[in-house]
Amino acid sequence: MQSAYGVSKEDRTEIAVKKAYEQCLTRLENPSDICAGFIFWGSNHDAAVVSSTVHSLLPQIPVIGCSTDGEISGDGLSVDSICCMLLSSPRISAKATVVDSLTNQNSQTCGRSIAEQLKSEKSRILFLLPDGLTGNGSQIIRGAQKILGSQFIIAGGTAGDQGRFQQTWQISNGKAYSGALVGLMLESEAPLDIGFGVLSGWRPIGLAKEVTHAEGNIVYKIEDETTLDVYMTFLGEKGTQLPAIGVEYPFGLVDQSGCVDEQGLRMGEEYLLMRAPMSVNHNEGWVQFAAEIPQGSKIKMTMARSNDIIEASREAAKRATQNMQGKPEAVFFFSCMARKLVLGRRTNREIEVAQEMIGRDVPLIGFYTYGEIANCGEKKPTCRFHNETATFLCLREKG
Repeated sequence: MQSAYGVSKEDRTEIAVKKAYEQCLTRLENPSDICAGFIFWGSNHDAAVVSSTVHSLLPQIPVIGCSTDGEISGDGLSVDSICCMLLSSPRISAKATVVDSLTNQNSQTCGRSIAEQLKSEKSRILFLLPDGLTGNGSQIIRGAQKILGSQFIIAGGTAGDQGRFQQTWQISNGKAYSGALVGLMLESEAPLDIGFGVLSGWRPIGLAKEVTHAEGNIVYKIEDETTLDVYMTFLGEKGTQLPAIGVEYPFGLVDQSGCVDEQGLRMGEEYLLMRAPMSVNHNEGWVQFAAEIPQGSKIKMTMARSNDIIEASREAAKRATQNMQGKPEAVFFFSCMARKLVLGRRTNREIEVAQEMIGRDVPLIGFYTYGEIANCGEKKPTCRFHNETATFLCLREKG
């Protein structure tokens, strides 16, 4: 398998797409074997123009993409750009599809529908790019897993709009959507060499507390206190800055209803599942998070320094490659917009340290998301929906 990425910061959308595409072509030895495409863009670009232009250039090739909170490529972080990647192989094929009208209520059905449409005996990896504002990421994954199995490799992230939280866009096979779920399945006769790494860099603080009243992604009570009171006790005066400051202090789920038990966390066998607060009701004391927190689960407060976040990216990239039989031929990096917000001017550094682990010459693409989709765990790697986390998927064709 070969892959190549292209980046353009041209303001005019059609020209930017064509320039990024041309960069990919010049970097591919066998452009006649292109089997799949991915494209990510800043929300200043017109999604319909992105979609129609890509389709005119690759009319027979499955392509998916979405708007972002920042684009990632082998060139580093770019904003308001067009980034694309093309995969090329005579032995790999792809299919793409879309489910429109994604909501919190129908998310599991949408995930199941995507998997049903794309599943085959040759299925190897499912890429999912949901709308970042309308769906429930955890339920999307559960729906897909009902068809594909709990340990099937699923990767991706929810679309962004540069932190505006107004409208995100997705494309599939020449059409643009908002409020949709797009998916692309890679197929291969032979197994692919796949590596994945997931880590946030946030560390738990204090004792675990039980969530005693929660509905979906809204947490009302933690033991005998409102969720807001728990935050205020921990943050003190900083608590008045909620929810904005919440990206620096997400909850970590620490029991089996979330991701790990405490023994697994200490042993480094699993990964802390993060949940970032998105809005606060100051009158009733409940907090809405970026993804669901099950009632009955246990949480800990967490915090991280910039260096911890950067080193987590390095370690996640290392884990993604450590069991592969050779250097990756394509790398996808989906990272959280909260990491970008906390890192600020140091954001590029988390991309650089990942490249140090993977290889600077390996084609890389991704984006800053409103939620990450990635398999995690070392014994039984299961796909989960993450927040505040660096997630890597590395691919290599065997043989």
